[in-house]
Amino acid sequence: MKYEQIVSKARNMLTKYSYNDNAGSFAVEVNVTGPGEGVFYIRVQQDADGVAVDVQPYNYYDYTARVTAPFAALRRMMERTNTADELCADGKMEVEGDMQAVYTLESMFSNYKTMHEAAKAAKPAKPRKPRAAKAAKEKE
Repeated sequence: MKYEQIVSKARNMLTKYSYNDNAGSFAVEVNVTGPGEGVFYIRVQQDADGVAVDVQPYNYYDYTARVTAPFAALRRMMERTNTADELCADGKMEVEGDMQAVYTLESMFSNYKTMHEAAKAAKPAKPRKPRAAKAAKEKE
């Protein structure tokens, strides 16, 4: 996956839904190693109106935490296949700074997955044409 696609995936996952829980305010700089190498940041700002998430393809020098990992490991965290603790224990991800910010980010990815699945389930299924009618039409 290309760097721009990685940033776009993170942005789409985190900015598509609103978060009303106590996310707090923090910034995580993400250093992608290997294929798709690059750096981007995820800034979460909580105020009276709720939680705003900003994902940008730049360094963030005043970060709360810095995560360094190949995209394969980051994807496993984003898709909730593995936790940050598991990835760190396996040596696939390094975290510098406040681990609590990474845990909060994990819960936001989990929140996305839950809301995304609920949104998919709520969409009405498109009506399908009967196969017999299609086969009869093709014979004509």
